[in-house]
Amino acid sequence: MTRRYPNLGHYPKIFLPNAEAETTQSKRLYEDVGLNDAKIRTIRTLTPQREYLVTAPAYTRVMSLGLGPAALSFVGATGVEDLQWIRQLVQTYGALWPPVWLRQRDCAHEAQWWEREHDRRQGKEHPHETLFARDSAAAALSHGREGAVRVWER
Repeated sequence: MTRRYPNLGHYPKIFLPNAEAETTQSKRLYEDVGLNDAKIRTIRTLTPQREYLVTAPAYTRVMSLGLGPAALSFVGATGVEDLQWIRQLVQTYGALWPPVWLRQRDCAHEAQWWEREHDRRQGKEHPHETLFARDSAAAALSHGREGAVRVWER
């Protein structure tokens, strides 16, 4: 098999779930980047918005991102309508749009956390410097927030 994109073989590649991965057109695209039938079948069976296939010269792994509803509300906002709505929120609320978005996605607790953190960080030169600070991560874990990454071979 001749790969259409031979230089991609040196870098890790991340593949999203695709229920139509084994259709003729999709399969051809996956084969062009070097995937075999087993990997294409794996892509078809991955859980959307949770599992991803990662391939590199030395390994192939299925990664599972344990994202909670708040994180998914942001990373899953990829449609044209979502992006238009976010632009509207930014225009209306400026830098304070995220808690509005979170409440609209039934993440009121996370919206309250965002507002507390925003208030606490007011006046800092770099407003996001404590977003992932150790104490914030420990607090999130103590409240049962998801965020773990699990890796296993298939």
